[in-house]
Amino acid sequence: YSIEDDRWENTNLESPMMSSMATCVHNGLIYFGGGKNQNWNKVSDFYSFDISLNKIIKKANMLIARTTHQLVVINDYIYVYGGFDEAGNGILNIDRYDIKNDQWSSISKTPGSISKTWPQSIGVL
Repeated sequence: YSIEDDRWENTNLESPMMSSMATCVHNGLIYFGGGKNQNWNKVSDFYSFDISLNKIIKKANMLIARTTHQLVVINDYIYVYGGFDEAGNGILNIDRYDIKNDQWSSISKTPGSISKTWPQSIGVL
């Protein structure tokens, strides 16, 4: 969407078919991942969209397939929290994506990390 021209533009990209994913922005790239694929299966797929190149780039998969989760950027890391696993259980683990090294790691394995209750959200100010 062009704010200056008040109109939508088509990127003509071949993008993965996904829904209920999470997104965030870091250094001019839009990162997105997780959610559901065209078969409604939860996925751990992770991508970046380079606006200047108009190109989607496949990144390392997240550690857990999840949907309706949150992504937050702090420095050169993306943190993922919350969401639901394939069985519909809430996920409480926090995982971290190292943007420079294209690598995921688990930083918090919450006791009782699969919860039958609604997962929490995350935010940064």
